[in-house]
Amino acid sequence: MDFRQLQRQIKSGKVSNLYLVYGDDTWQVSQAIQALQETIPLEERLYNVLKLDGEDLTPAQLEANLQLGLLGEGKVILIEGSPLFKSGSRSKENNDQQSQGKSNLDQEETWLQLFEQRDHILVFYDYANLDRRRRLVRKVLEIGTYVQCSQLKGQDMTRAVQDIMAAQGLKGEFRLIAHLALIADNQLGIAQNEISKLALNFPKNKVITLPEALPFLSEGVEANVFEIIDLIAKKENEQAQKILSKILDQNQEPMRILGALRFQLRRLSRVKVLRESGLTEAAMAKKLSLHSYLVKQSLIQSRVFSTSSLNNLLFALSETEDAILSGKRDRRLALEFFLSQVIASVQ
Repeated sequence: MDFRQLQRQIKSGKVSNLYLVYGDDTWQVSQAIQALQETIPLEERLYNVLKLDGEDLTPAQLEANLQLGLLGEGKVILIEGSPLFKSGSRSKENNDQQSQGKSNLDQEETWLQLFEQRDHILVFYDYANLDRRRRLVRKVLEIGTYVQCSQLKGQDMTRAVQDIMAAQGLKGEFRLIAHLALIADNQLGIAQNEISKLALNFPKNKVITLPEALPFLSEGVEANVFEIIDLIAKKENEQAQKILSKILDQNQEPMRILGALRFQLRRLSRVKVLRESGLTEAAMAKKLSLHSYLVKQSLIQSRVFSTSSLNNLLFALSETEDAILSGKRDRRLALEFFLSQVIASVQ
């Protein structure tokens, strides 16, 4: 399950006694941890929410913390960074026990007995992906609940943005949803912050359009680059140059701007190839894990570039990066010159 399913599960009153909350999206992990902490009444959290460092945690130390709370209530015990569930890791206790001749199976059995307790909620979490190849992990997943918090992409990200908007009573047109997914750059926490701004400025249940929302949203580099290429495809070159000047004036990192340009140019190259192979827009959206609006706009953009010109631009972009990194060319001038190359490549 993901953090949204966890929140719904808790709201329905169904709570497990063992959770593994793992993934590289730190905001999702934080949301899941917060939801589990809130199963304990606010006035009891000082005593009945414990946080333990999992790096050197031993079974004996965990068992000592499994005593009932002061008033006999269960606790939420949060354990961060346990090596039990990560690749290439081994806990201090495991090393000590192996030196004493105890087998891995014995060690695993000791942990599993503790994990099967029913008085408390044990939460193991980390900002990394779970190693599901490990035998202990497979056994724990049979008795516990896995909350996957990996970064979302494509349609998964789009659906998550829609869910967050709906939770705040907001509705957005498809262009706005795609734009929010783009500026969030796979980080749901960024999308949440942007949607919170919209909630402060628009009434509930109103369908918000992209032009209405833009004055209230942050300007992500990726979204700006997408708009620059869009304007160039429409031959609105002066406006495209103004947007580049604006983001440079905001002291955005040039290498990030070039990275976003590379990503979009490669996307144009890919949709061009996929279109020539006969794929529909819907099939392209699925294959590339993109919102249908982004696929549609990228197809429109790709029509003004030949395949060879896109390849040449990607080569010129690498040269621009080398010139900036070596100090041979001023960063601003290098980016402005590359943009002129993009404009000159339009058919």
